[in-house]
Amino acid sequence: MLLVKTASLVLTIIFSQSLCCTMIYLLYAVFCSKRIAFRPSLSIFYCRFIIDVFLTLSAAFNQYVLFGYCGNSIDVPLECDDFKCTVNSCYYNYYLTQEQIVHFVIGAMTVILCARLFIMYLTAKSEVTKFLSQATRVALLDSLTIFTFFILPSFAYAQFPATDFEIFGPLLALFKRVGALIEAVFICRIFLREKNTAPNTISPMS
Repeated sequence: MLLVKTASLVLTIIFSQSLCCTMIYLLYAVFCSKRIAFRPSLSIFYCRFIIDVFLTLSAAFNQYVLFGYCGNSIDVPLECDDFKCTVNSCYYNYYLTQEQIVHFVIGAMTVILCARLFIMYLTAKSEVTKFLSQATRVALLDSLTIFTFFILPSFAYAQFPATDFEIFGPLLALFKRVGALIEAVFICRIFLREKNTAPNTISPMS
């Protein structure tokens, strides 16, 4: 059990560092070196960085709710091995409500996106890949990653409450980091592949 916890922690740190490096490279390629050129069709993708800033600010807001509004004190019992016993009931209920709202919004937006693609497929009478924009592909990848690496592991843990959280907790964190890293790598590949193939579509006589 100790080996599983240690391995999960080490891998989580490695994947987290890799994710940070990948995202820094992506930000540099988009906004600094311009290796990935600006495209109006990617406006949704650029808005994601605004969402990331919002999430960073929301983390600070969560700290205010935890220590300010809910008045939680850092007094964790020695036998505590679950998130629930590290905070008071006020913040725990707030956290559950927030997670439920976020997952509901993600699920609803995913359903809307799939419905949009289905309608476009029926209307265009052609292959979906022909009219999938980069932003749509990124949105699909993001939804698939969140569903596979974020929602499913948490749902599986909820179905087996007797599972040892000391083991499953680090695995949950590992799943999330792996999913986020896979998404970042695929996004880089999508953008760089589009950049490399774009010149080939230009006629020499133009």
